Amino acid sequence: MVRVVAILLAVLLAGLGSWRAAAVPGDEAELLVLGFSADGRYFAYAQSGREPDTWFPYASVHAIDVTSDKWLPDSPISIVLRDREKTPRDARREIGESAEKRWGKLGLDTPGVTLLERQPGEPIDRGDEVMVTIPAIGPAKVRLTPKLLPAEGCEGFAGESVGLVVDLLKLDGSRIRRLQEDSRIPSGRGCPIGYAIAEVVVLDRKTKPPVLAVVFAVFKVGLTGIDRRYLAATADLAVK
Repeated sequence: MVRVVAILLAVLLAGLGSWRAAAVPGDEAELLVLGFSADGRYFAYAQSGREPDTWFPYASVHAIDVTSDKWLPDSPISIVLRDREKTPRDARREIGESAEKRWGKLGLDTPGVTLLERQPGEPIDRGDEVMVTIPAIGPAKVRLTPKLLPAEGCEGFAGESVGLVVDLLKLDGSRIRRLQEDSRIPSGRGCPIGYAIAEVVVLDRKTKPPVLAVVFAVFKVGLTGIDRRYLAATADLAVK
């Protein structure tokens, strides 16, 4: 347990780059993939930054049960430090301690193999697609398709907001797995206007197909501009 605590805290404190000193037009969160549990059942990532309207630093840690592709019951863990003298690093330190108290026994320090990593700069409202090579499967495509859906409280922006469908496909376009399909837009997602794939990570396993995590940016209407936060879709490819 001590080792796991030390690893997660070290990653949270050192893994993200310095936050820009100047204000930005929206809340552009920085992403950090933390890893999987050793058996691949759980996946975790963190995001942090400063609120553009208050300049208060914030951080959150998100843990997903891959078998159901659902948040753990107490996920995400979030914090906002109402002190402009503090930094996102301070917020990550505090949130890391809380995460270890709740999830330390899960051992979320097993690194996956990063197949794709990029920082999305703007929303892609017409879909996004990347090619990756997945262990035990081979070349494949991850496709993110927008889906117009009503979102409560967003009528004044466009009447409809953008949900999404995430598919894992063969190169010929046939589907390997549907990773996510929105039937509604959760209230906590705000008023999304577009998405973009940020990272594709797998946990390779010797005796069975890998676990896959697709982390994507969510761009939504914020108080001062367009905000960027992150969500993830996961799947155990050994489970049909």
